[in-house]
Amino acid sequence: MRRASTTVELRDGQSFVIGGLLQSVGQNQINQLPWLGDIPVLGTLFRSTSYQKRETDLAIIVTPRLVRPARPGDVIKTPLDGTLPPNDKDLFLMGKTEVSRAAARLHAGLPPREFTGHMLDLPKGGARVVSARK
Repeated sequence: MRRASTTVELRDGQSFVIGGLLQSVGQNQINQLPWLGDIPVLGTLFRSTSYQKRETDLAIIVTPRLVRPARPGDVIKTPLDGTLPPNDKDLFLMGKTEVSRAAARLHAGLPPREFTGHMLDLPKGGARVVSARK
């Protein structure tokens, strides 16, 4: 396990690269027929060589986001709040490891909740803007 630690001053949303790693792996492989591949000049006809090189780059990029701290008693949402565990049909036949809440409502025979929240009734001509000047 590798770790990186640093202190930087950034504004909300600014990005900064604090580190990076480069890994390079080379591999030689020789396949040959026994004894025939060892003959000095004719041996090249009875063997094959291959070379593979793998490179992996890792960059650690930090982008801070300022958030409002939660008050005591606030319900904190997690990424799992929008999904449910699958039933046997979804898991074994469809290969899904999680199901969205809308899909679960549909499977249960309940109508999907497409629109939630507030609806505003505006006059047909659009909203009337009132301005005040002093």
